[in-house]
Amino acid sequence: MPASTINPYTASKSVPDATGDKIRLYSPTQIAAAAALGSLAAGGTMLALNFEKLNRKGAAIAAVLLGLIATISQIGLVTVLSFEIPGQVFWITNALIALAVAKGTQGNDFAAHTSAGGKLERGWKAILIVAGFASFWFGMLYLLFGLGN
Repeated sequence: MPASTINPYTASKSVPDATGDKIRLYSPTQIAAAAALGSLAAGGTMLALNFEKLNRKGAAIAAVLLGLIATISQIGLVTVLSFEIPGQVFWITNALIALAVAKGTQGNDFAAHTSAGGKLERGWKAILIVAGFASFWFGMLYLLFGLGN
């Protein structure tokens, strides 16, 4: 057996980025807040950025695609139900789903990262992601349903 083997069931180690600093990861709480305020696509994007930093490219692609599919499905559901569900239901549901997915897929990585002295990704980056997705979705709803008429 070689001296160093890779165990796929253990958390990834925090690796230095191009500047020599340890990587910064979005916390499950930041991801849940992004999903609640910006959409599941925003939460999926933040998950994908974490996966990218952890060198899990396939998981990053899946996170983006599943976040977009979930968001588009929600928009379709709201359209079919004629806006009869209060928005708070989706905010809470999105936050709980994103928190569960983030903890389930990256919880061990995040715990290992923070216990090794790793830092959180900066909050302003999360705010930009949320603002970008929220603006996009509100714009799409305006174009599709003419909310200004």
